[in-house]
Amino acid sequence: MSTYSEINDVLEVELKHLICCSNAKCNCNVTTLEKSCLLMLPMQSTSKRKKGVTLQTLIDSEFSKWETINGNCDECNSIVLKKKTAIESTSSVLVIQLNLYTFINGVSKKLIDNRINAVPTSNVTINKRKYKVISAIFHEGEEMNRGHYTCMLRTDKQSEWCFSPVRDCTDLQVIKKKWPRGAHGAYMLFLEQIK
Repeated sequence: MSTYSEINDVLEVELKHLICCSNAKCNCNVTTLEKSCLLMLPMQSTSKRKKGVTLQTLIDSEFSKWETINGNCDECNSIVLKKKTAIESTSSVLVIQLNLYTFINGVSKKLIDNRINAVPTSNVTINKRKYKVISAIFHEGEEMNRGHYTCMLRTDKQSEWCFSPVRDCTDLQVIKKKWPRGAHGAYMLFLEQIK
């Protein structure tokens, strides 16, 4: 078995995409399955809220909402369709990429006023499986192509974290550090299924 295949077995997520005609008289719907090793979650600004959001809330809202899309219904030729994506199955490890950037006139802009509450202490439930964050990659900087990446990893103790810069990291640079409040700058989260 190839290494890529072994990695896929540990990380694979199956997404189910459902597209339905928005015409109430039409019963046309199309279901497709997609396999991926990464869950993408769009971030939203939390500056207008007193509190941030939880990771569970982000997951639930992204994978339970219907969105309106333009397209052509194969049955009635309606040009308005509804689309929903659900998580069909997961593996023992989840990789979540938080989309921290918006594009305005072709220029990327980082959402710097977002907060995700209780990431290191709360569990996430997907399809009756519980997961906890075991590691994260953070991005410091305001542009997608510039900045600095750092990493945090949960130690054996549940509440302790180790921190290291990703570039040119040595064992001497790894230090204990508290999880940043609001998960500020979190870019990728690595979650492990709780046994």
